[in-house]
Amino acid sequence: MGAPTCGVLRVSNGMRLKDSNPSFIWSADSKYLAVPEWTQLRLRGLVQRLAVLSVDQREVRYAPGMFRVLELHSFEDSVIQGIDSPAHSPCSIRVPLAEFGW
Repeated sequence: MGAPTCGVLRVSNGMRLKDSNPSFIWSADSKYLAVPEWTQLRLRGLVQRLAVLSVDQREVRYAPGMFRVLELHSFEDSVIQGIDSPAHSPCSIRVPLAEFGW
């Protein structure tokens, strides 16, 4: 066992997102890519925020709030679903695409 995985995500259209987690998922229409991204908060240490890349608009937006460790399961009907912290005190998440401002 080791620390959670982190790396640079490069999309074929030239978009790039550093400090991303490999638990990413495409929307059913392949227009959006949901990606957990590591960030450091001063008092909480490393946490994740949920990013969505719009392939057509070449833009990244973030969901409100922070997460411990995201495991994404589906991205259908404009809703991202998964689990926050699957190993310790798991909590289901459901984030509509509208929360990102699109």
